Amino acid sequence: VFENCNSAEKIKIQGGSTQGGGGAVRYWKIPANAKSVQLLSWSRDVGKKSFKLDIEVLQGPNNKRQFYYLQCGGSCQPYHSVIQTPGKGSVIRIQNKKFVEDGLVEVAIVPYEMINEGKEGGDGFLNAAPTQRG
Repeated sequence: VFENCNSAEKIKIQGGSTQGGGGAVRYWKIPANAKSVQLLSWSRDVGKKSFKLDIEVLQGPNNKRQFYYLQCGGSCQPYHSVIQTPGKGSVIRIQNKKFVEDGLVEVAIVPYEMINEGKEGGDGFLNAAPTQRG
């Protein structure tokens, strides 16, 4: 799945300052008909370093529905999970918690189960490009 993602679904997230500044924050708008999404992250193509991410699933303006802290050892094995989305207006916000020197990680978010389509397994793709901040 990771190799077949387009640029709207897979982006790099850089770490932050050693002076206490947070790392980059990225948003993915989830289609209203996505019942769940796949989250894939790894650092194989960006230095094989470990990574730490704050992952939030939001619905509405900064209304936190789910929160995950992800810490992985890096290397060439990706992290994969399926996250249930709360419905229309869902957004996934990810912040890189590592430092800028070794904090680059690639993350992809693609629909997994779509409502009224009867398909599972990532057959659809996100239409909206992730919003970048920071």
